[in-house]
Amino acid sequence: MKGFDLQMEIMLVLIIAIFTAIFFRCIFEWTINKCSAMESVDAFVVAKQQGMIQQQIPNAGDATGGHGFTLQEQPWYKITFRMTDSTEKEFNVDNLILKILSPW
Repeated sequence: MKGFDLQMEIMLVLIIAIFTAIFFRCIFEWTINKCSAMESVDAFVVAKQQGMIQQQIPNAGDATGGHGFTLQEQPWYKITFRMTDSTEKEFNVDNLILKILSPW
């Protein structure tokens, strides 16, 4: 029974450590977002871009491709804004934000 108790204590410590790390990571990301610069000028969308990143991953860990490849695709979206002072800024966004900000 001592071995089982030790395993349970180790699992409990690991679970607490994981939750603590996730908590502090969230706090750190929130702090960075709060400190980042915000634009507070009028702007309008002048361009939207989208594309697909394709990556071939070898099956079964075989780098030669002897067991074939799995094709992994990941979409990307960007929106360009023109500010009132005629400067343009480009932002990476997700699909939902792209649809909300550029209904055309």
